[in-house]
Amino acid sequence: MTDHKADGGNGNPAANGRRRARLAAAARRRPVRTLLAGTAGLSLVLFLFPGVDLWITGLFHGGPGQPQFPAAEIAFLKDLRALGTETMRLLVIAVLVSLIGPFLFSGQRVLFKPRAAVFLAMGLVLGPGLLVNVLLKGFWGRARPVQVIDFGGDHPFSAPWVIAGNCDWNCSFVSGEASSSMFLVALALVGPRAWRTAVATAAVVFSIVMSLNRIAFGGHFFSDVVLAWALTLLVILIAHRIVYAPSSPFTDERIAGALGAAGDRTRRILVGFAGRAADRVRRLAGRFR
Repeated sequence: MTDHKADGGNGNPAANGRRRARLAAAARRRPVRTLLAGTAGLSLVLFLFPGVDLWITGLFHGGPGQPQFPAAEIAFLKDLRALGTETMRLLVIAVLVSLIGPFLFSGQRVLFKPRAAVFLAMGLVLGPGLLVNVLLKGFWGRARPVQVIDFGGDHPFSAPWVIAGNCDWNCSFVSGEASSSMFLVALALVGPRAWRTAVATAAVVFSIVMSLNRIAFGGHFFSDVVLAWALTLLVILIAHRIVYAPSSPFTDERIAGALGAAGDRTRRILVGFAGRAADRVRRLAGRFR
């Protein structure tokens, strides 16, 4: 009996290893449910212990005679933030080119494969776009650290997920830049399988650096950042499941064909319109001869 309890007890390395392996396998089978449960649990902890946000932000707050958040005055960190913005701009351009290319060139593929471009576009629109920057940042009204009384501002501090009236638009909850930078993880799902671990690791490190920068600037609380990460990853997984499901209508051939056919129809319409317009111009010009 003692040996049996020891085998299953918390102190047994083999039993603990098996338990972790089962949990990891369950997470791989149901990644959306796992991440959703993790996001809910993380949200509950941060909601119940809002002092975590104040403590972490306080580490970057300037003392007497210093700027409110000294890191915001450092040129290198400003350039680092600009790098994050430019990186996302390049990704958006690449996705648009990948979708416009087949439209303009009769289904010819450009940059990302059509299916990958649809997945990335869907994730960008639903995650960093609608969920983060429109819904949460637009209507939750959480004041940024630089705006709250605790750090020299004029507004009261509010916990995460609390709908407050301390900000009208582009508010603190959640972080748009943390969401955008974490979205780069989606590239690991559309690249060559051999590169996926390296791409995902680089994207996560990049996002951590960008997000820490925002906290240091007094632009966001810790909870704004980590919940933005979680929600963005959740959207990525859902979008990937929709686009890459075995029964999904989104295949490279169908997408490229649909875009090419739409482009061909548009060109025929424009050519016809241009021809009719030219005829009218010639008729009008003939009247004045």
